[in-house]
Amino acid sequence: MTIALMLAPTMSTGESPVVPEAVLDGDPQTLEPAQPAAPPMETAPDASLLALQPATTRLFHALKGGANDEELEKLVSSTVVELDVNCPRVREYQVFRSSTRARTLKVKCTERPLYAITVGASGEGFVSGGDGTIDQMRLQDGPIKPVMGLRVEEYLANENQARGAEIVPEDETMPSDAVGTPRAVETHEARQWLAGLAMGVGLAAGGALLWLVVRERRRQRRTYSRWRGLDTAAKDQLVEESEEVYPNLYRHPEGVFIARGRRGKRRLFSSLVLAYLYASRSIKLFEIR
Repeated sequence: MTIALMLAPTMSTGESPVVPEAVLDGDPQTLEPAQPAAPPMETAPDASLLALQPATTRLFHALKGGANDEELEKLVSSTVVELDVNCPRVREYQVFRSSTRARTLKVKCTERPLYAITVGASGEGFVSGGDGTIDQMRLQDGPIKPVMGLRVEEYLANENQARGAEIVPEDETMPSDAVGTPRAVETHEARQWLAGLAMGVGLAAGGALLWLVVRERRRQRRTYSRWRGLDTAAKDQLVEESEEVYPNLYRHPEGVFIARGRRGKRRLFSSLVLAYLYASRSIKLFEIR
């Protein structure tokens, strides 16, 4: 009877009965939803260990870590050498593709078409292009970095501009109130002083040589006075009394040397060297006559 009374209102309204939830061992507990696991944080490689890695690995980490341009220039050049790329000199490069494990660069070499070089974190290195198949660099793909200072076109333009500035038109003349700087005056005076010094040294050397010639002449006149003015018969007798030390060169027991020149003329000298010069080269110096 009691159950019928409890269900009567429900049956009269046509609604389904409300049944309380079952409770086991106390009140129900609501569990919070599990939080998704955070991705592992990437740690920067050890600098001391990275220095021992190939250039491709170091270039990848330098690009990923945002190294300065000077360091990147060196690493790009080292990577080109390491991968044995036919590149006389790296002129420009551009990073146009990046991923988690690799970076791809377009590299422009002097007098060569573009290369595409891909470097990876584990030392991978791949080269393609060099035959005109790589498309040209575009600014919308990323900044184009020149290597070793200005780009070649900018360098040539600046150099031509500097040369044009140095050229002074012929119709331009120096102003009347122009005065030379002290530095220019000092340089001019120094050059004059050096020129005077060189001239003085030359005159001194010439004077010393002339004095030696005169002295040798006087010594020969005193020492070899009896050997002067000999005729052909006297020279024949000297040759017979002398010993032949070289072809066409004779030494007299009294220390005089007789040399026969290329034309057959015999001349007397006080030195073996002077006699040999006349016998072999017809050079006549300090002859006894």
